[in-house]
Amino acid sequence: MVWLTILSILAAPIGIPLAITLVALFITLLLIIFSLFLLLISLWIVLLSLAIAQLLLAFDLFTLSWSTSLLFTGLALICLALTLLGSKFTLDLGSKTFLLVLHWIQRKIRKGGYYETA
Repeated sequence: MVWLTILSILAAPIGIPLAITLVALFITLLLIIFSLFLLLISLWIVLLSLAIAQLLLAFDLFTLSWSTSLLFTGLALICLALTLLGSKFTLDLGSKTFLLVLHWIQRKIRKGGYYETA
């Protein structure tokens, strides 16, 4: 019954552009999700480099001002902690999403054919 509905929609003059649009929207959604993961990974890389730079600046400021040096050391440790917590969250979310997609594909394959037996 589902296939008959799909065929009837595609038989209409607007059906094929509608199907192409739906496929394009699905691909766009996948690209947005992938770019979100890349954005999070780049954010954690930037925070890690910021923590390293602030730590080096703090060691450089030890000769000038102890209080400023301790401030930059604290900021570096905060950036490092945010990097570790955020990267752990991103890796867990990415692996769980990947496993969820794999299980969905596995269920579709084990289910058998993609046709109805009505």
